[in-house]
Amino acid sequence: MQRYKSIRTIDDIETNLSGVGYRWIDESKVLFEQGSDFMLFIHEGELTFLLVNVTNGYFILRDFVTDEVIATHENDNFDEEEWYLNILNAIYKEECSA
Repeated sequence: MQRYKSIRTIDDIETNLSGVGYRWIDESKVLFEQGSDFMLFIHEGELTFLLVNVTNGYFILRDFVTDEVIATHENDNFDEEEWYLNILNAIYKEECSA
């Protein structure tokens, strides 16, 4: 299991998530620029959206169609799943392997 030490910068989060298919929603950018702590991304290929709190690193991944929660920052049952590791590595700086 990977251990993470801190949250990446806003620019890094956007770049990293873009690299794995997520797009920062324009309306969310406007709200963020007005002081929101949240970034909302959509992955159109997977029909999911990802809400990231940039102050504490918490995130929630939801199904765009059913609104079902798929994963959060608290899950440990997805540690071997590439899609989950992509999200973790996009948001957090890696500390070490345990």
